Amino acid sequence: MALADSAPDFDRPPPPGYRERAGVFALTADGQGVLVITSRSDAGPRGGGGQAISPERYILPAGGVEPGESREQAAWREALEEAGALVTILAPLVRHCPEPQSAVGKPTAAEGVKREARRLSVTYWYRARIERLVDAAGGEWPEASLRRRALISLGDGDDATAPSRLQRALSWRPDATAALQAYLAWRMTPPTVPNGDIREVDTTSKGDEGESRRAGST
Repeated sequence: MALADSAPDFDRPPPPGYRERAGVFALTADGQGVLVITSRSDAGPRGGGGQAISPERYILPAGGVEPGESREQAAWREALEEAGALVTILAPLVRHCPEPQSAVGKPTAAEGVKREARRLSVTYWYRARIERLVDAAGGEWPEASLRRRALISLGDGDDATAPSRLQRALSWRPDATAALQAYLAWRMTPPTVPNGDIREVDTTSKGDEGESRRAGST
């Protein structure tokens, strides 16, 4: 079932040659904690519980849309695979399509390949609500050994400086920064749609995997 489109131009397809990605700006039920993860390059060894190299440098769960998968399904899947989070997709947030020259700084060869892939990607961000986090002790989600996750407080809506920690944590990634800015703008002028009219996305995917990919399942 389609979601209400609350983001202008959200359904525009990627330009020729651009990869299609989808991700979540996922919050706790009270709307104050934002789910973030480390990139693979920022995660230390997992044996013995390694620490992230840069604890204040995070990204948001996102990744490529697979063949036969909707953007909403891809966003839901990435939240589970990268962060061990079962979420409910609420609504489109923002479509981020950077210019090829938007990356800054001189990357290493490996970083350059990843950065070029990101530059030539369109990310479709969705607002989402966290229903459950898979127990970290079990490590039973696909990228549990590759990333660390955290909840960063969004802060009090009346305090203009409250999002500063989250802004700093995401500032190195233009796509994640765009999602944060879009959410803050949305929060200032929320759409006049009753909560009961917000429809949850059908996360059913290919084959018998559909039941295991439904938000809120245990």
